Amino acid sequence: ESNTRALDYIPLFWFVGVYEVLNPEGTLIPAAHVWASRAAEAMFAVTIIFCITYLISYRRYSKKILEGVESDVFPDPWHQRASAWVLNQTVLRHPFQRAAFYFIGRIFGRSTKHRLFIAMYSGVGLAVTISSLFVLRRDVDFVFAISQKGVIEAPLILAFFVVSGLRATFNIPYELGANWMFQITTGSRPAEYLKATRKWVFLRGVLPVYAVLAPLEFAFLDAGQAMFHLAFGLAIAALLTEFFFFNFKKVPFTCSYLPAKSHLAFLAGAYLYGFTVYTFVLAELEGWVGKSPLRVIMFFGCVGATLVSLSWYRTTGRDRATEIIYEDDADPLVRQLNLTF
Repeated sequence: ESNTRALDYIPLFWFVGVYEVLNPEGTLIPAAHVWASRAAEAMFAVTIIFCITYLISYRRYSKKILEGVESDVFPDPWHQRASAWVLNQTVLRHPFQRAAFYFIGRIFGRSTKHRLFIAMYSGVGLAVTISSLFVLRRDVDFVFAISQKGVIEAPLILAFFVVSGLRATFNIPYELGANWMFQITTGSRPAEYLKATRKWVFLRGVLPVYAVLAPLEFAFLDAGQAMFHLAFGLAIAALLTEFFFFNFKKVPFTCSYLPAKSHLAFLAGAYLYGFTVYTFVLAELEGWVGKSPLRVIMFFGCVGATLVSLSWYRTTGRDRATEIIYEDDADPLVRQLNLTF
């Protein structure tokens, strides 16, 4: 009875329309034919997507089967070689950094378990992003509209879930018996492995997210506003990476994993609270900073000073004394209160 067309975009009602159209007794719902046609269009689109993705997956896995264990002898594609050359000449000058950086990429390329784990985090982040990106409008035919606030929050949300997801995924070992190669080389320069980890998170985790979202930013925001928004998000992502990996003293995938089961409820609550505060505060901060060129200069100056200070702190003392962890300590069977009388 309502004039709104919101129900036309809910898949549940599409199949209600199919049922009503196929009902021999007819239908009393005027929009049933619209819903049924929408269901047919959606099924056709899903079938096309399935066929395309199946062919791509079939080619990929058949190639892996044919290559077998000797797959590493095949040269990388030209664009990967070009990217590696640029990185080696700019941000990966130390050989230890190159070893850790490309090691992380190789593990993600081989391990389905680790890809699924980061995909879970990314999927949750994508769901939260979509829920904030679209709003319902009753005054137009197409009831879904892009929220400008959602466009601003989207990179911040995705960056949070990508960085936190990588932080959690790096704790899961790939092949513990093979970590000896890092153990015999980390004695002299352990800090280089930690630097490479943070660089991989930013270059391979954060930057692709912003590259994908950049067209959306320029499509719904002014060019200047979009550039500021992307720069603001990248600055926050750099700080976020430093925060999540400040006490990370492992080479990814090389340390035994012992989850702290007794603290899961507390960690889940803290994680949810931190994400809520992070999204709300940073969205407000971005709006406040963007109102004045002086505030923009001050913000990026503070971010730059913070990153330089952290780098200096690590270079002069912290990372030099850091020892890479390869074996997590298990929770004690009996917890002591350490009380004295």
